[in-house]
Amino acid sequence: MSEDDRRSIRYLYDRVVSEARRLSGLAPAEKKTVSALLREEKPKIRLMGGGSHLLDTEELRDFASRIPWFMRGLVRLPIVLIYRREGGVGRYHVDGDVWAARAISAVLTGRYWEEKWELSTEEAEELIKRYKTLIMVTIRIELGSILGEVEEL
Repeated sequence: MSEDDRRSIRYLYDRVVSEARRLSGLAPAEKKTVSALLREEKPKIRLMGGGSHLLDTEELRDFASRIPWFMRGLVRLPIVLIYRREGGVGRYHVDGDVWAARAISAVLTGRYWEEKWELSTEEAEELIKRYKTLIMVTIRIELGSILGEVEEL
């Protein structure tokens, strides 16, 4: 491997790690139940970076109306979706517990007893458009191959 290749890989690695750190600060440090958020005058959650994220009250009420009353004390917001590409197709995975997967199913299909862990791009877009402040999307990057190259440097 040439010195230019090594520098390019090191630069790419440093950029990816730097961006990953920046993005991790935007991740939720806490999640709150729908019922707890409905009681707050200005519903918000803390972020890993120390800031806070406000949840829209109208979105929250609409979301709550689409899930059964008993789930409001079990479903925690925000719901995080992880984006990844599989065979050239974008897929979204619900990153949370069974109640998040059931809430997504209830909102998309009306079937709260089913768990919806995987979402198509169309389904994710529908959720994001409807619940801009309640749904967070992130990506997962596998650094294994990059790290292997960097360790050789």
